[in-house]
Amino acid sequence: MRISSLSLLAAALALAACDGGTGSRPAGGEYIVTLESPNGHEGAAILEMTDQGVESVTASAAALFRNRISGGYRLVLVREPAGPLQFRIRLAEGNDFPDVRVIEVVDGQDQRRPSVEGYQVSFTRTRGNE
Repeated sequence: MRISSLSLLAAALALAACDGGTGSRPAGGEYIVTLESPNGHEGAAILEMTDQGVESVTASAAALFRNRISGGYRLVLVREPAGPLQFRIRLAEGNDFPDVRVIEVVDGQDQRRPSVEGYQVSFTRTRGNE
């Protein structure tokens, strides 16, 4: 039996479309969102986050204040003493990570950072689908 190149290409495309859950799309569940700072530990930050697929937002090591804005949330994280700024989000099944924008950052001595250049956020999946 001879398999044509076209049949192999069709099979490869079909397998790629299946993804198997290992692609770039999150499978829902809980993630830790961390502010990656070029300056080390921070005292506070203001972030804006879209609400696409976000079911909940919580924090344990920092005070979290949340306000609804058009298309998402404005988040204020305050940590005393200064340290890593993190919060948790729960995503609905199959949703991409929300967009998160750093608006302002304050250092451990309550001084506003002159720029948010170099700041970004990372997403780390927590164990299981807690």
